[in-house]
Amino acid sequence: MQLVKYLKKSDLILKAYGYGVTVPDDLGYITRINAKWQGKEENMHFAVFTVEQWNNFSDNEEASQEFAFGGDFHNHINDSILIQDLFSECSPWKSPKLNSWLRNFKGKAVVVALICEKEKKEFKASFEVLSEENRAEEIIKSFSKGFLQKAGAENALENKDLSTAKQRFAEYFRNRTSPVFPVHNCSDEDIKIADMACSHIFQPKPVVHAPERIEPFDWKADSMDYSQWTIAWNRHLHWSSLARAYEKKRDECYTQEFSFELAQWLKEIPIFIDKGVSFIIGTAYEPGRLSHFLDAGLRLIEPWWESFEAFRKSKSITADTIVKFFDGVISQADYLADSRAGDTFGNWGAAATAGLLVAAVMLPEHKNAAKWKKIAVRRIQKIIDVQFYPDGAQIELTPTYQCGAVEHIVSAIKIAKANGAELDIDIEKFEKVFEYLLKIATPNRTAPAFNDSPWKPLAQVFKTAYSLFDKRDDFLWFADDGRSGNIPSEKSLFLPYAGYAIMRTGYTENDVYTAFDVGPFGFSHQHEDKLNFVIVYGNTILLTEGGVYNYDYSPHHLYALSSMAHNVIMVDGMPQHRVGKKETYTTNVPIDADWISNSDFDYAKGAYSDGFSDGNNCVNVIHGREIKFEKRLLRWRVCDTLIPEDDKVHSYKALFHFDADEIIYYASENKIIAKHDRRVITLSTNEKIQFGVEIINGATKPQVQGWARIDTGEVLPRPVAVFTWECRGKNCVVWNICVE
Repeated sequence: MQLVKYLKKSDLILKAYGYGVTVPDDLGYITRINAKWQGKEENMHFAVFTVEQWNNFSDNEEASQEFAFGGDFHNHINDSILIQDLFSECSPWKSPKLNSWLRNFKGKAVVVALICEKEKKEFKASFEVLSEENRAEEIIKSFSKGFLQKAGAENALENKDLSTAKQRFAEYFRNRTSPVFPVHNCSDEDIKIADMACSHIFQPKPVVHAPERIEPFDWKADSMDYSQWTIAWNRHLHWSSLARAYEKKRDECYTQEFSFELAQWLKEIPIFIDKGVSFIIGTAYEPGRLSHFLDAGLRLIEPWWESFEAFRKSKSITADTIVKFFDGVISQADYLADSRAGDTFGNWGAAATAGLLVAAVMLPEHKNAAKWKKIAVRRIQKIIDVQFYPDGAQIELTPTYQCGAVEHIVSAIKIAKANGAELDIDIEKFEKVFEYLLKIATPNRTAPAFNDSPWKPLAQVFKTAYSLFDKRDDFLWFADDGRSGNIPSEKSLFLPYAGYAIMRTGYTENDVYTAFDVGPFGFSHQHEDKLNFVIVYGNTILLTEGGVYNYDYSPHHLYALSSMAHNVIMVDGMPQHRVGKKETYTTNVPIDADWISNSDFDYAKGAYSDGFSDGNNCVNVIHGREIKFEKRLLRWRVCDTLIPEDDKVHSYKALFHFDADEIIYYASENKIIAKHDRRVITLSTNEKIQFGVEIINGATKPQVQGWARIDTGEVLPRPVAVFTWECRGKNCVVWNICVE
């Protein structure tokens, strides 16, 4: 029987349509709440209440009670569908703990409710419990009728002979000749990762950590007390190593480990995909241990399909495992196809969309494949249009993530084309995207460590670029580490949307390079580092920055995000503070940096005017910085002008981060000399200001200072020269830098 109560959301009166149901005694392999009603899904919320909670709501509109709407049932997808937990102190439902909650009510009545503005009729709800066999039958039946006939599974299903249906389903995919997915050559590192996995020892990338043994096996494990480890592990990148090791050694232990991990993952990590007709609850979930749509995309881009391609003919792979594999693929693809998991911004949107396209191409036999493909193609075109500035920069302004976003989409397109799929996608814009990476590259062919990026090697990226644009000899030069192709002809340049002034003498190991940031904060992965600059001489980084650290809440991570880890100026001990000021994140117009470039020098000017704050206090000082690079002399003149809005005395702190083996400060000359790999960089100032100067290297107290991430991913001590002074009103300091 349908029940009606009245709730209030601010000034909005909502109707709650309730339906009493009894929680099953056995929650099974998958538990679903099936809910049906008439009418569109407009501004609706779905909730489960105890009978007592339901009875406390009002029966009439005038006495409606405020309803504490909480967080999404599942991040990034069910934003219009809410599972509300009012059982404990009327607190909002913060995470999908419904299954754990239901365990306390086995055999008891609850009220399933639909909360909405508009009239709804015939609302009904029921619990549905599926065994593994029920789910297997459901998965096989989700394929097209033509496929089921071709595979010989249709008659078996009609005769309720699920065992035969599974065998014929599996046999089809064991022997399928197209589409195909490449299994990459096996490296020594792949063997190492695969053998560790078979002993349940894992070291997921890109987290910097030691190997961890997970016993008992638990996909929600967090042995480091660091959810990013769990998220990275749940991307299943090590499955690719298992697949490659199997291809090389034909050792069935790799197949058995893959089968075990797949089955455990489907039991432990439910994929929430439905949008109002039925809700997959799953059997286990802990808050913070389920990865996001980014990770579903990453799984489907490569490791899932590479694994299946390697293992599908193994004598150790069972029909049940093959059905489970497609259960995971279909659940994740349907999840990614949902418009609420279809964000086209950032690397997340690129990875999710690429994974969806790969699933559509690799599983044409499924009923939803055409829909998946259509959605993916539409999103890719939108990503190309909205994620990249006219100068080729991706809006996150983080080179590693730009490379990832582009390579995800390109790899998916390549899989599609290799399997003869027709795609209505204009990829010509990607040429400018790759060209941007070429333009910001250092002489040792890396991208600078801006925002959440390490110094990113670009050879592999340009192998991808040259495979698409084979007339670009400069792309080939990067791809082949300078052994073939032609060196880029353009040297110094300004990228007006990214806001990067690139000053260089050339691209070789005898050339000098500077990147100067006068641009936006970035769509995400931001660092408080406007007016930061770095210097590279050939293969040697001389003036560096903190780089990127594990995405945790440690002092090192907070340091990497802050102005403290960059070559900028702090005011009254406070860093730059653009976070939360969304108008600083991106730009719609080119940035004016007063750029000048000729054969003698490069010059650029930028300003930071968004305030300095420690989160509690703030001060408004405009920091203007000009850099002139004299190419023949390998000399820089850096002019910092500081203009406070008041007439108070302010303290200033200028930071210079050196990647140096040896550093010396000569107080009488206000000069620093730093040496690294036979290269020398000198910093001096002729100002008569009374500076306080300190060299800090690898400090953790009173605060983290003097660290940088190097190519291996390690974070090591690196010396920082800190110049401090006080001044009232406008003041200007000129720094002279030269290298040899």
